[in-house]
Amino acid sequence: MKHGGNIWEVIEKYKFKVEDILDFSSNINPFFDISKIKKIILSSLNEICFYPDPEYKKTRKKIAEKLGLSYKNIILGNGSSELIYLLPKALNLRKTLILIPTFSEYERAIKLNGGKIMFLRLREEEGFKINPNKIPKLLPHVDSFFLCNPNNPTGNFVEKEDVFWISKKMGDEKFLIIDEAFIDFTDKEGIAEKVKEIKNIFVLRTLTKIFPIPGIRIGYMCGNERGIEKISAFQYPWNVNCFAKNLIENLICVDVKEIREKIRKEKEYLYESLKSLKGIKVFKGEANFLLVKFEKGIILKDIIEKLKAKGILVRDCSNIRGFRGNFIRISVRRRGENKRLVKELKWLLNQ
Repeated sequence: MKHGGNIWEVIEKYKFKVEDILDFSSNINPFFDISKIKKIILSSLNEICFYPDPEYKKTRKKIAEKLGLSYKNIILGNGSSELIYLLPKALNLRKTLILIPTFSEYERAIKLNGGKIMFLRLREEEGFKINPNKIPKLLPHVDSFFLCNPNNPTGNFVEKEDVFWISKKMGDEKFLIIDEAFIDFTDKEGIAEKVKEIKNIFVLRTLTKIFPIPGIRIGYMCGNERGIEKISAFQYPWNVNCFAKNLIENLICVDVKEIREKIRKEKEYLYESLKSLKGIKVFKGEANFLLVKFEKGIILKDIIEKLKAKGILVRDCSNIRGFRGNFIRISVRRRGENKRLVKELKWLLNQ
């Protein structure tokens, strides 16, 4: 399973320096002041000689306070990907509903645990929108449902009321797992705060998108106390290091409204600029990235490789199940960087 963000492959092949790389392939916030991250890491150095609290009570309480939950509703992960892989094993998921195209690790996690998958394809002609009314008829055939919200890589969002409706249709014995990795980039309401009331919901979140720290794996999940306790039993001890722990405690309540507005403006600029190019179709979505389709006859792999040769990475979506045609995903970056990408694409498309 290949993802975006593998700058090291390009650095090795083309002999670039790290600072030469312009990475549109990973959906990371380009506006946060990284010096704040470095200060927190430096202040954590005195803790490296000690084991972390095995229960991470202080850290879990910080998250819980923000969401109006108990710390017992929170479990930490070495990235939310660790938790994605824990869920099928801990909950013994045997058959899962997954909408495609979406994040590929759900499928891999289920299959590694011996489970089977029912796929529901989102239709391009409907803008890859998720129709909640199509879900209930499939629920009798599965014991769980993974929902990426906003969806990666399409950016589409299922409103809170529809998520509640789906959870009621599922009943208490089936699990609705919602990945809200990109919720911080939207003005939409997530449902992490409701896990105490709705027993069959687990909500995944991460701090490595809205804060540009994917190299330090930080994720957490919210759920009812009994479910969180059950999943914790499958987790290895001290899974979160002191740097990640302290970053959570210092960043969880940071106000990101200003950052969100900057990204919204840049996304609008990038959307309109790309839309003006011939031979491509742009899907806007709700998150901090755009999905782009290239017309037949355009050799997408050549374009991607030529961009790499100039130090520019985009996410090749050819290995994501559910797409028909040539798709890439582009994250929103700063104005000068966005302009450069548009300029290079325009040149490569002979415009």
